[in-house]
Amino acid sequence: MRYLVLSDIHANLTALEAVIEDAANVHYDAVISLGDVVGYGNRPEECVQLLKELRPVVTLLGNHDALLLEQSGRPDRAGNGNGIVEQVIRRHRSLLSDDSLQFMRRFQPGFAGGNWQAVHGALREPWEYIDTLAAAQANAPWLSRDVCLFGHTHVPTVYASMKVDGEDMWRTVPLRSERCGYRIAPRVRAFFNPGSVGQPRDGSPLASYGIFDNDQRTVEVRRVPWDVAAVQQLMEREGYPEVLIDRLEHGY
Repeated sequence: MRYLVLSDIHANLTALEAVIEDAANVHYDAVISLGDVVGYGNRPEECVQLLKELRPVVTLLGNHDALLLEQSGRPDRAGNGNGIVEQVIRRHRSLLSDDSLQFMRRFQPGFAGGNWQAVHGALREPWEYIDTLAAAQANAPWLSRDVCLFGHTHVPTVYASMKVDGEDMWRTVPLRSERCGYRIAPRVRAFFNPGSVGQPRDGSPLASYGIFDNDQRTVEVRRVPWDVAAVQQLMEREGYPEVLIDRLEHGY
C-alpha cells in the first residue's frame, strides 16, 4: 500500500489544494491525516470538507482539533500565552458546519495496525514535540511497530534506529529538499514526519506532504508551491493576527 500522508493543514485551503493537485501525479492507494486540520489559517470549513472528500483511512486528532472540540485543556506552545491560538480556534469553531464538527469528532488519538502506527504529536505524551533525536529516543519504548508516522513539529524529518551489537544506533535524516526520500532498511525502525501542508516551519514556505510505501518501506517528502501572497492578503482583510500572516512567507 502507498499512502498519501497529510499533516498540519491548519485551515490553509490554497496549500491543501496545491498538494492534492500535485499528488494526483503520484500513485497512492489511500490517505492518512495526522491531525491539525484547523487552527492558524482562514479556511477551516473548506479544509475539513475537502479532507472528508478524500475519504482518509486514518484521521488523527491534533492539538488544535482537540482544542476546538474542547477535548484539550493543554495550551499549545505556539500561543506563547498571548491567546492567539485560542482566538483563532474560537473563530474557527463559529465557521464550522455541523457536518464538519461531526466528522472531526470521529478523529482518533492514534492508530496502530500492520507494521506501522501513527500519532499527531508523540507516543508517550499526546502533544509532545518529537523535534530532536533525543525526543525520538525517549519515545522509542512506546514504538510498537517498525514505522511511526507523526506530525506536530511542521518539519519533515526521519529519526531511524538499528540495533548494532545489542545497542540502538540512531540517526537523524532531514528531508528538506523539494523531492527527497528515505528507505527504511530491514531491522530499522523509524519515526517519519511529512512536514506541514499549511504552515511549514523549516525555513521554506513550500507546502509539504509525504508518500509512505508500506510494502517497499520507503518514505518520500514532496514540496509544492502555493500562492502565499494571495492567502496573506485574504487573512489580513479578514483580520487574522499579523504574526500568523507574516510567518507563511518565511516558513517558520
